[in-house]
Amino acid sequence: MEEGTFGAGVLEGLIRISITDTVDLPLAQALSSDPNIGAALDEAEAFGFGRWSTESGRGTFMIAAPARALLRRDLLERFPAEIRLLRRLAIEGALRRDDPFEGLRLAMEEDDLHLAAHVIMSGWSHLLDHDGRRVVALLGDLPLARLKQEPLVAMLLGICLNANRLRRVRGLQLLRMAISAANARRSALSPTERLFIWTAESAALRVVGMPERAGQVAARALAVYTETSESQWQQYAIEMPLLCTHLGISLYYGGRREQALRLFDEAAALASSQGTGNAFHAVSLLSGIHALNGDLPEARHYVEIVRDGSWDPALLDGYRGTFYRVAEAILAVEEGDLATAKQHVRAFEPHRATSEHWTTMATVEAWIALHDGEAAGGLERLESFARMRGREAGSTSARQALSRPRILLHLALGDVRAARGIKQRDAGTDRFGTLLERARIALIDGRAPDAVRLLAATRLEPTTSRERAEAAAVHSAALHRVSPAAAQAVTEALHAQLADRGLRTPLALLGAEDFAAVRADLAPVGDPPLPIRSALPSFAARPKLSSREQVVLHALTTGAPLPEIAAELRVSPNTLKTQLRSIYRKLDAANRTEALEQAARHGLLPG
Repeated sequence: MEEGTFGAGVLEGLIRISITDTVDLPLAQALSSDPNIGAALDEAEAFGFGRWSTESGRGTFMIAAPARALLRRDLLERFPAEIRLLRRLAIEGALRRDDPFEGLRLAMEEDDLHLAAHVIMSGWSHLLDHDGRRVVALLGDLPLARLKQEPLVAMLLGICLNANRLRRVRGLQLLRMAISAANARRSALSPTERLFIWTAESAALRVVGMPERAGQVAARALAVYTETSESQWQQYAIEMPLLCTHLGISLYYGGRREQALRLFDEAAALASSQGTGNAFHAVSLLSGIHALNGDLPEARHYVEIVRDGSWDPALLDGYRGTFYRVAEAILAVEEGDLATAKQHVRAFEPHRATSEHWTTMATVEAWIALHDGEAAGGLERLESFARMRGREAGSTSARQALSRPRILLHLALGDVRAARGIKQRDAGTDRFGTLLERARIALIDGRAPDAVRLLAATRLEPTTSRERAEAAAVHSAALHRVSPAAAQAVTEALHAQLADRGLRTPLALLGAEDFAAVRADLAPVGDPPLPIRSALPSFAARPKLSSREQVVLHALTTGAPLPEIAAELRVSPNTLKTQLRSIYRKLDAANRTEALEQAARHGLLPG
């Protein structure tokens, strides 16, 4: 080089550039202090000292390993005082071109864990998504005493180690150490570092099946984010949309859904202001959650953003696109286009065994089967999904999440007893959704006054537009049986809700006779289009027992003698006999045994 056409200044520039393996033109100019260094790199390529990246034209120049070794030797000998500054320039250049692992390698080359923490916060998502194995190779031998000084470095390494079963114990040890440091009141960690650690902790808790605990940690992180001035985290702003998105997911599955939606909005706005593609995940979640909630105008708004964007197809069909597919499928079901709905949920197939969103995926698949008249197949698919997830499917959160689709599929099959059993066993207590299903089953059992009482006298409030519309549909159907005149106001409210939210399916979740009665009242109004048929069968042939007769029937299942049953129910033997005669007549039974057999066949026995 010295004997060729390279000038002394150019050679010194190349020596300074050798601080890193790869440079783009702005970084090469900064390291060499030579605005014309690009021409020298072209000539260096001709001599075999490196090559420009073929993927992005003159995007990056990669120095050949032998040349870098020679140039680095000269760098150490001739410019030792400049190495620290050059390394920091190289780190910032690596972060700017979205290569945080190179920045992390340079920080560790300097043996500076504090600088490594800065790099980690600047490239958190990329390091986790693409560089896990290289992170373990780079940081895996660091002693605990040193990692304890930088909890964020320990957190990243712990997450990456956790993917390797053989090293999971050490990974968990590092995670606990980082979380303890973040939770300590006297910790020297900055608010931004706590935010990163608590976001990762909430995601880990969510994935291992502890959604409520994950929501609590996410709420703590959200408080830190809200209280921290933007200037403190501005240098890491590129990561904030993704952090907000993951905090939102933890809040969503932790039952804090309004907070989650606000945080997804925040994430999308932050990403849009930066001009990055980091908005996709938040927009996808917003579209799907609004669709699940029955807020179809909002769901369509976010779906249109996705449709109009130039997103990588891998995003649409991957983990981050799950809720976008959910939104498309639910919108298609509401429009009666079940073929399109099925096409969208095919994107779930590669992720059924691994996605944390599996209960949402199973719910949407069941929703399509229910409205397509394929309840038996939908139930089998749901249960096979649960079997595939193993112990995870037996958790309280999973059983509660799947209780509604299971109840509706069993009702669609006419198996009221199984639906009632799932409601009693799996549905969450003190929730409006559970009360709604109680009212629906009471209506099917012929206890319309009980359904009216449940919906009119509760202190609970619907949590979504879909719950509100479904409750109005059940309430209207029950009032049609009790007092048709009183049903008019509720039916008008139902129409307003369906029209405002663009919903059709709440009406279809009534038994065939109730569906016909309510639909007849709604049909003259016009908009919105109404479903043609109910998703549930006719229950007219089922015997209708009063609430008191249900209590007596339940007492018969104990096998106790009639005098004991009369005493237990605090009625006289003659009153009990009168009630039994009514039950036998309604069940077309001659005796106690036949009555229990008929009750079981009609799904009248408790689950």
